Amino acid sequence: MTARAACLLVLLAAAPARAADPVKDAATADERALLGLVEAEQYIKARDQAEAILRKAPDSFVGAWAMALVHHNEEGNHARALYFVRRAEGIFARRFGDDPTWLRKLLLEEYDVLFEMNRNADALAVLDRHDAGFGPTRAELRIWPLFKLGRADDARAIATRLAASDDWNERARGFNGMLSIEYEAHDREASYRWAVEGIRATQERDCVILRNAAGSAFTRFRLAESEDYALRAHKAEVRDCPHAGYDQLAGLYLVEGEFQKALSAIETLKQERLEKRVRPHFALTRRMILADILYALGKVDDAERMAGELYGLPERTGLISSSVTTERIGRSFRYWMALDTRLTEERERASYRPFLAGATGDAVRLVLTHWELRRALIQLCADADALVTLVRPNLGDLNDITPWRMGALIDVLGVGVVRAAVARARVLDAKFPEATAYLDALSGEVAFRAGELGEADRLATAALAHLPREEAMLRWRTQAWQADALRRLGRTSAARPLYQQVMQKLPSALRFLDLRLPVAVESDGSPLARKAAARAARSTRFAAAADAPFRVHASGHDGSVELCLTDDSGFQFACAAGERRPTEEETLRSALDAFHAAAFSPKVSLNQSDLNSLDGSPVRVGADEALKGVLGRE
Repeated sequence: MTARAACLLVLLAAAPARAADPVKDAATADERALLGLVEAEQYIKARDQAEAILRKAPDSFVGAWAMALVHHNEEGNHARALYFVRRAEGIFARRFGDDPTWLRKLLLEEYDVLFEMNRNADALAVLDRHDAGFGPTRAELRIWPLFKLGRADDARAIATRLAASDDWNERARGFNGMLSIEYEAHDREASYRWAVEGIRATQERDCVILRNAAGSAFTRFRLAESEDYALRAHKAEVRDCPHAGYDQLAGLYLVEGEFQKALSAIETLKQERLEKRVRPHFALTRRMILADILYALGKVDDAERMAGELYGLPERTGLISSSVTTERIGRSFRYWMALDTRLTEERERASYRPFLAGATGDAVRLVLTHWELRRALIQLCADADALVTLVRPNLGDLNDITPWRMGALIDVLGVGVVRAAVARARVLDAKFPEATAYLDALSGEVAFRAGELGEADRLATAALAHLPREEAMLRWRTQAWQADALRRLGRTSAARPLYQQVMQKLPSALRFLDLRLPVAVESDGSPLARKAAARAARSTRFAAAADAPFRVHASGHDGSVELCLTDDSGFQFACAAGERRPTEEETLRSALDAFHAAAFSPKVSLNQSDLNSLDGSPVRVGADEALKGVLGRE
């Protein structure tokens, strides 16, 4: 033996033995290459190679394992991922027995898939198998499945134990578990307290806790604090949440009537990198937010289309604490509201067009779907506890049914049902005086719908005096129906400043609520302008009166006509001319359609040309262009 060979033998004897890996030891060259692709997370290439291997060898463990990871992590197809991980488990048991390293890996992958599918009993059963064979895994994995199965005390016991841990990661998971459990238990104070303590206990480093603290602050009516936490989540050192807060910020800015910021948050949200396994869930969240923004901006056709698409998609509640029922109510209600306003627009168009010219072939579909959704919502809200929880202000997520939309529930369930739910909500939230203004606003709208105009005015005044400054959308909605109540009581001068505010900030509220603006209609005397003025006076969006505080003026221009809405001092809210068309009737219709669209859509967002993203980078496009971008249009 040469000296060199002797040295090599000594070195080999001294080196630690490689741990046996039955899978790699038995793998073919193609399977070893596939394992390398999976370990490098090159899932697109891995899929092609895994499919090729499985065609030749259907019993390939490596092929089945790779397909499980591809469907879970690359495609977000949880059903196929579950099929393949269970297929891989069966193959492994037959070929390799009970190697602990791979069995643990298989069980934890199956748990992740089941958890994200919201199959919580099955997920716990997998953890039980893991613990029986290999000892306890991470305790926080049991918190959410236990809570969602109604075992809140068991979940709290684990979370409180972890919150007291010296280990930072366990402590973070414990505090997040507790604040989330109390949030879903609708304990405003406990959830907020655990959130604030959790932020301190984790040195403000944890994205998940900061993000969930934003939601807890919202339930305590602390909107500015909610915004602060959501912004801090985006900058957190520990990036353990798939969305860092821009979805919450978009919802919050919409509540506050900050349409530019809401659109900017959506744009930034689209640019955030998401793991593909969670994209299907968060794509739904983004589309819900966008549907709400479009609705508020008066883009009702787009809002109805998007809400309808969302309504038809399956719920994905594995990654969130909301129940399937809560998600279904939110989707159904969102779609119903969009359809309801579409029908209001159809009646509006019909009112100023010639007889039958305003009808559309889509009207029957709208009416039938609207009726079906109302019936579905009545069934979903039949649980009194669920209804009262819905009515209690700010108890849900920032993108759930926030208070500015809650008044629409009156048309679904009826005055008596909502009035009883509000009375119960007042009892449950008696120790939170901040809730009173929100419930006064909803009670006032109930009274308004019931024709109790004096009581509606009283409650609106009380609500507006105490609503948080940031609650702009609810404030504008309340001002809209209070103004209408005052007009109908003959107090038009008192209604004028309320109308003025609504028409400047949220004129689309008159369509949401199907209200009329008091106007004097006039023209420059030209034939086309006189016809346009006469048509405008018939519109269901106006209450024509000679002494009204607002003016609709029609004027002719070279074969076309322009209509403008002003107040009696000359302040201009909107002007539109439409297009000159081949016939006089088509020209009139174009002008009146364009005028109503301009008059009853918020202007500030649609005309702002210098939006800034929330992280400071410029987004220098008009908001119409921003809307096209978030809608995915060229």
